[in-house]
Amino acid sequence: MRVVWSPRAIDRVVEIATYIAQDSPAAAREWIERLFGHVDTQLAAFPFSGKPARDVDTDDARELVFESYRVFYDVGDTVEILTIRRGRELIDADELRAGPA
Repeated sequence: MRVVWSPRAIDRVVEIATYIAQDSPAAAREWIERLFGHVDTQLAAFPFSGKPARDVDTDDARELVFESYRVFYDVGDTVEILTIRRGRELIDADELRAGPA
């Protein structure tokens, strides 16, 4: 199945990588490569491998854990990556709706 990253999810990846790059630009680049490699490979082959999203009132969103991050996504004709958050951060249900960031 094809995996598509929403603008909001890309914005979150950039924010996180920018933070990591303050200490090590190389580590930020490596983190991005690992993130996209893991998420795209896992969800393209097994779109329902993540569990239903916790802490939010939604029937459709799922989450896949990558390192200390939660990757939120929805499965339809494609797998749409909705956003990404640190594991301990609360998520607002509005952030799981498709649309602009």
